[in-house]
Amino acid sequence: MFQARSHRVLVWVEYIYKRFFRNLHRSDIIFLATRYPMIVGPNLGNPAVISLGTDTYFEMTLAYNRTHKQKTVERLVRNHIVLENARTHQKYSAKVLEIFPHKISKYSYLRNLAQHNVYGFRDRFFKVRVAIPPVKIAPPRKFELFNITYINPMRNPHTVYHALCVTNQNWENFTFIQATDLHIAKRNDAIFDTIATKKFLHVDLDQPIQSYFEAMDPEIFTNPKLRGVLEFLEYRNRANNFNSALRQFITQANILASQGKLDFVLMTGDLIDFVRISPYSSSLGAERSNFQLFHDFLIGRFQSSPLLVPCFMVPGNHDFRMNHYKLMGMTSLDFAAEYKSFGLTRNEAIFFKQPGVLNPLASSSKALIDYYRYLNPKLDFFKHLGKFHFLFYNSGPDAFLGENSLVDLIGGEPDTTGLLPIQITWLKQYILQHVRSEDKVIAIFHTPPLNFSREYDIHDMLGSTRLGRGATPWISEYRLDVGTISSNRSKFVLTALGEGESHPLDLVLSGHVHRPAEYRVEISNTYSTEREEDRYRVYCDYFSRQLMELGGDSARVREFWQKNRPLFVTSCALGPINSHVREGRVPGYRQFQVKDGQLTNFGQVHRHQQPYIFLSRHRNVTLTVPWRSTIGNNWQDFTGKIEVEISNCEGISRALIFFDVEIRFHGHGIRGYEVDPHLQVKNRFTRGKIMQSPLIAASKKIYHRFFIISNVQHFQWSFRGTCRYGAGPFSGLLGIRLNVRVISVVQRAGEWRVIGDEETSNKVGLSY
Repeated sequence: MFQARSHRVLVWVEYIYKRFFRNLHRSDIIFLATRYPMIVGPNLGNPAVISLGTDTYFEMTLAYNRTHKQKTVERLVRNHIVLENARTHQKYSAKVLEIFPHKISKYSYLRNLAQHNVYGFRDRFFKVRVAIPPVKIAPPRKFELFNITYINPMRNPHTVYHALCVTNQNWENFTFIQATDLHIAKRNDAIFDTIATKKFLHVDLDQPIQSYFEAMDPEIFTNPKLRGVLEFLEYRNRANNFNSALRQFITQANILASQGKLDFVLMTGDLIDFVRISPYSSSLGAERSNFQLFHDFLIGRFQSSPLLVPCFMVPGNHDFRMNHYKLMGMTSLDFAAEYKSFGLTRNEAIFFKQPGVLNPLASSSKALIDYYRYLNPKLDFFKHLGKFHFLFYNSGPDAFLGENSLVDLIGGEPDTTGLLPIQITWLKQYILQHVRSEDKVIAIFHTPPLNFSREYDIHDMLGSTRLGRGATPWISEYRLDVGTISSNRSKFVLTALGEGESHPLDLVLSGHVHRPAEYRVEISNTYSTEREEDRYRVYCDYFSRQLMELGGDSARVREFWQKNRPLFVTSCALGPINSHVREGRVPGYRQFQVKDGQLTNFGQVHRHQQPYIFLSRHRNVTLTVPWRSTIGNNWQDFTGKIEVEISNCEGISRALIFFDVEIRFHGHGIRGYEVDPHLQVKNRFTRGKIMQSPLIAASKKIYHRFFIISNVQHFQWSFRGTCRYGAGPFSGLLGIRLNVRVISVVQRAGEWRVIGDEETSNKVGLSY
């Protein structure tokens, strides 16, 4: 009988744990098991912004146990709230002005928190009005951040960090940053060391190589022993850690804020790479989640300084992913491979092996529990600052059932579920009720409403390029729904255009695709079908450059926005240097400048100060069709060009580039070729010579040559030629493959450093 009773008790305890505490870290269980209130908001990812001289109080939301009455809550809260300056650590005893119940509507975020047991037994909520503490803001700083702590009678404090921003801004002139796709995870710090240890185990790193650079000796690039040292130096100098990128960004942002040059940061999703820290864990309660790790980054607990700038966050598709995924993808065919986003090559990613799970892309509503608790309890919200309205949207987890969602997922650019009809309705109602004619509206997403495939080249999208080719300036023939929101995409675009005589949006910001692009949309008056996407036209250009060229002139800036809004803007990931950098995926962030109530700049800022190689994908290698023929001879013409550039060249005294190009011809009855190459130097550091090899491994089907180029920052290698083949019935040129390898070495402070080792290939024609 005693055993049966004990068993029933254990069953009951297990039920309570699974029902309320399985998603909690052990350090939270004791506090959450008590009956005292907890602070819901404001929070680190959605702080309250209070203006000195205008506001006299701010509002907090508390979660409490349903058994507590209002008088009990008032007794537990009054004289128990402390405000602490996050920078100076000066503490203030907060004065509570008013406490009243918070009613929960059908679509309230509080209902979502209660349904997911985010705060344990607490499923009722109170609003608390708290007086602003006496704050002095010393110029050039424009704000002070505060932590909010509730100390219950058991002296067990509950703190929300950087949740209150007190500012002296009038929001006529301010600056903010969009940082996106941070992908924080505990395993990021292990990737570099693990690969370096395994890949370079047999490389003799003691080989002296500095003299080879001084002598411009090609052996440094062709000797296998020395090549291993080169690869190690390039790998060591490469920034391939998302965690390190955030640490560097925190330092940069704090410097800007201390100089009065930064007011807040927008973090637009993919804050973490996945939720569970360990691939072996079966529940969130076993250990800390990557959301908690990200939280510790921002408050200065995890190998970094605290981010002393208010930040506003929305989740991305990775924030919904519960499990680890392999860098190589789920199969040996690179399905959903992610190693390129980490700045790694395929051969490097093979060395980092971790156990996979059955479904690494599994999304769950439970994934965001720590996001709600530590970062932001709201998925959709708004901020009104002066004439600017910032509307934050949740664009959802990965989509699998959309029209092209599975194809895009396999291609490495997943769609997300997108917007619910209620979100579109909320947008329309907000604009109708709160936005005046002179106001500016900026919508913030993780996943963009418009995006072209990475298989396209952005230069082919530009209006000037298309007009030069005799095409329409708008890009109607391209797929623009690759890696976008899958539900209500066109409805949102039409709403952003101001369809129905509503106020149009000015800017739509997003990340997700890890590359910058800027689109303008206008209503089409010539559509002839019922499809919503045919009711508007999309243009692609460098609109941020056009705006910057106006020099901040108020009248011209106003005219620019009247003509071009709404602009849809995607931004690069914060880091690291992507192995797709040749496609424009340069790590960094966008910095926005508002002057006299007008947005005068939203240009991309490169985060890395180290130089790196930018290699174009030479997509314009072409074959002319049809082939031409003479008596007994047939031939096919081909042309192409490759551009190579060293970016961030500050501090470089000398440079050395090894440029290796190989063209292979595939077909039947090929008799030979003629290639006319041309090397054009666009930008030099100083005068230098170019060493060109004779043809290497020349045959009737292979053209191979390398160059050693000194002191050149930017050059273009173009070529044209003819391939001859016989006149037999089966003779013909089927395809051409172009293989390129670029190794770049620069000298900084007297030391030679390898900054890039890029290999890429491109094929054209029918087959290869």
